[in-house]
Amino acid sequence: MNKKLLILGIVVLLLSVGLSGCTGEFEKDFENGKPKIVIKDYEIIVSSASIDRIYIDSINILLKNEGDSSVSLGYIVLTSGESEIKSPEYSDIIDAGEEKNISESTYGYLDRKIGTEILNATLSILTTFPEKVIAEKNITVPIPFIRVGDTIPEVGWGLTNMSMTILSYMEGDIAVTYSISQDEYITWSPLEGRKFIVITFEFQNNWIKPQSTPYLHEGEITTDKGYIYPIWDYSSEHGEYRDSTEAEISIYIGKHGALVELLPEESGVVGCIVFEIPKEEKVMEASIDHVPYPILLGE
Repeated sequence: MNKKLLILGIVVLLLSVGLSGCTGEFEKDFENGKPKIVIKDYEIIVSSASIDRIYIDSINILLKNEGDSSVSLGYIVLTSGESEIKSPEYSDIIDAGEEKNISESTYGYLDRKIGTEILNATLSILTTFPEKVIAEKNITVPIPFIRVGDTIPEVGWGLTNMSMTILSYMEGDIAVTYSISQDEYITWSPLEGRKFIVITFEFQNNWIKPQSTPYLHEGEITTDKGYIYPIWDYSSEHGEYRDSTEAEISIYIGKHGALVELLPEESGVVGCIVFEIPKEEKVMEASIDHVPYPILLGE
């Protein structure tokens, strides 16, 4: 009986030593073979922006594995606040010591706070099975803006090199419209307690073929209170109106400037967009359909 117990004790001791040795070697190998992924450089391509969103065309990243073992890349994730852009799953491996460029065409968007000129975001690289962050970097993404006097080189869906210059921005109690059916200009007054915001612009065709100017009929404007208002609809019930003077027409334009054919290098087609907001609110920026970036109007 004692002999059996002695043999059993020796066996347990040997197993214990063996397992301990194996565990130590495993931990040592794991420590020496751990990957270390670093985001060395990145480029975020912004396709367009609106009052409350920024649209990302693509994400380009330079990674380096500064660790001692390879790792599988799973996803690129770009987050800002509660919004997120996540790439499809990758099937790529980055070896120890290797640098690798990875890119993703996203066509997604992130939310932006109204009035901000820089988007704070986090760029992450994840593995799969399970999803785990292996690299992360806090980044900033500048938001492109347009100001009065700026020329946007490309406006209008389906057009080529049709540029638009923002000529002026005015606040007041006058807006001018043009009636095609009656061929006349009308000067309007805003509703009580409100004011007009008038943005004027000019188109130029910089392509080698004739093109028609786009119809900018949708848009929004935001104020210092964080409220968003649509383009003014003069067809609805409104304030007083009268025939326009020549001076008012020259300043406030009245026409949309839309669907007018321009020959190559031809310009001179002007138009306007009108918003109506409460008189006590201060305007900040406007977003117009066919124009890729917000127009900065506030101080």
